[in-house]
Amino acid sequence: MKKKIKVGQVEYTIIYQEKIELIIMLRDTIIANSLLENDATIIHNYINELLELLKQYKLDLTYGYGYTSLLFMFEFLNDNSCKMVYKEMNKYIKKQILEIFNISMPLIDNGKFNILFDYFKGLSGIFSYYIFFTSEKELNEKIYHYLIKCIKLTKFNFNNVNISIAHGLSSILLILSEYKIKNNRTSDEDIQIIKKLYIYILNELNHKCHKKNVLSVAWGNGELGMLYALLKVSKSYGFEVSLKNYEYILQQILNKTHLESLDKLNICYGGIGTKLILDKIKDIDVHYSYYINSFLNILKSYVPRVLYRDLNLNVRNFSIVDSQLAIEILKNKDDKYDKRYLMYFML
Repeated sequence: MKKKIKVGQVEYTIIYQEKIELIIMLRDTIIANSLLENDATIIHNYINELLELLKQYKLDLTYGYGYTSLLFMFEFLNDNSCKMVYKEMNKYIKKQILEIFNISMPLIDNGKFNILFDYFKGLSGIFSYYIFFTSEKELNEKIYHYLIKCIKLTKFNFNNVNISIAHGLSSILLILSEYKIKNNRTSDEDIQIIKKLYIYILNELNHKCHKKNVLSVAWGNGELGMLYALLKVSKSYGFEVSLKNYEYILQQILNKTHLESLDKLNICYGGIGTKLILDKIKDIDVHYSYYINSFLNILKSYVPRVLYRDLNLNVRNFSIVDSQLAIEILKNKDDKYDKRYLMYFML
């Protein structure tokens, strides 16, 4: 099936297989048009079409493809009808989350990262939305204590577990870090539990830097994203850090990356995401500025400002996360990016 979609003055033809794909396509189109401050009538029409589809089809809860991703979409809308839908959807998601809290699970299961905590397809993304975007104090406190319980259940005696942000353990660190920033109450016992996760990820990252010939500066699966999560949580919870160790990790990552991989204009695995993370690391500790500034000067020539527009795409290549709509949102912005969009990536 095909559908024509308008973003600003540009019309795309999108191929999709299922109605649920159409829902995700409309979600991303609404977000992109809102961020680009395009015609309110177009946005309103797409909202109505999406709401009609939601009457017919059920989604999962996830941040990548489910109801929580629609809560994120509503952050950009002021329409009264949207506020009512947001309220009902939020109520439904919270009810499901409260049931999940009754089932504590380890973050590592059978020697592998527990995919139920995946950022885009699992609990981490859902928790991230509430911690980063809402002031629902009671729910956020329950999310925090649930994650503490799950860390306590986890045995950290496995190697080669996924520790990335998008599909691994580092997303948990960023959620806990943001919680601490907004709620300055944590017990000494909780801090020691979080420290176990922190030390495990730090040791795994050290191992990667020592053994691997090629490292990644990507947000999603890259070692630089992992380093950012470690630095942020260490600052939030006051963990002692070895500057020499972190210098070594940063240097290894920057020296062992393939710069050609950075020519994508998106946050997930492109040069924009790399620059944003490096700027965040400098904000955490200016000590790393020398290495970062040198790398950023090199990076400039690899990050394109305007890219070729493909007007015929499938849903996967139209995404606001890492595809065509990400390009539309990010191009020619001169680093002036919408904070809400960055918060989707916990930046």
